Amino acid sequence: MKLRRVTTDGVRGLSDRFHDLTVRGGAAASVVVLIGPTGAGKTSFLDAIAAAKEDISPWGARHSSSKVVRHGAGAAKIRIEWELNDEERERMGAFAGPIESESIFSPTTPPGQGHDPRIEALLERYDHLPAHGKMEYFFAERTLAREAIGLSALDPSMQKRMRLDRDLRKHGALHKYLVELHLGLRERTGAPGPERFATAFARLCPGRAVLGLVRTGERMELMFDSGTNGPVPMQGLSHAEQQAVLFAGTFELLGLSRSIVLVDTPELHQSDADVAAFARGITELGSDNQIVFATGSSSLAEAIPGAVIIELRP
Repeated sequence: MKLRRVTTDGVRGLSDRFHDLTVRGGAAASVVVLIGPTGAGKTSFLDAIAAAKEDISPWGARHSSSKVVRHGAGAAKIRIEWELNDEERERMGAFAGPIESESIFSPTTPPGQGHDPRIEALLERYDHLPAHGKMEYFFAERTLAREAIGLSALDPSMQKRMRLDRDLRKHGALHKYLVELHLGLRERTGAPGPERFATAFARLCPGRAVLGLVRTGERMELMFDSGTNGPVPMQGLSHAEQQAVLFAGTFELLGLSRSIVLVDTPELHQSDADVAAFARGITELGSDNQIVFATGSSSLAEAIPGAVIIELRP
């Protein structure tokens, strides 16, 4: 599944506007880059997409209308045109073209009204199989800090509740998952999971490597090559290197392929020289994903060939 067009009306932080996310020829872009100055609505755009999806079929709590509707507006509308892949069209029994949804947020309108039952069923499903598309939100405050560890359950029924939230506990299960992955407890078909994770990590963090598990006291730790400092656990990596673990681990945990992946501030903790390569590395994770970046880095927009650029203004 991919986004083809997004139209917002009365949405907090956004102007009323139609946004075309397609490339020449009419297909949905694989990479979309939202650019604009501070206050232009880049994060609000990602929030609107997440709110619309959760209005149709929530994995967690639906977004409150008070957080979506612009001050002074009576209601907000988010219209999305979705492009389906072959598996999704077969599942829905849909015609070859895209399908549309309209989410209305109002204090007087109950949420989740008027949606096509087929797209409700499609967006409701959630599992960690790469064959099934999902939506994931890497919000700007994401972290692997130990004080943020909260959700440790790896069951998909628990994991799905936080996928579109901006909650510091969101990635709290990654340490447990990566240890179990390297113990051989989290296998899927195809290449071994540790190999997939190591390859993804290397794409995002060239020059560093995953070394494997060691026992430190009663705890198993996944160790990384940190260069001159030698082997270190995840928490001993730099903030930029931890971001590589966070993205590579989340893509592996969730089986992110055929999915819509929202990434706010990909330049978080990255140097100006590294941010373009880091973003390109994200686009190479999984397969047939649509990556939507919201960034303040103008160089990033120019560094990804074929990306659709959407410029937002306050």
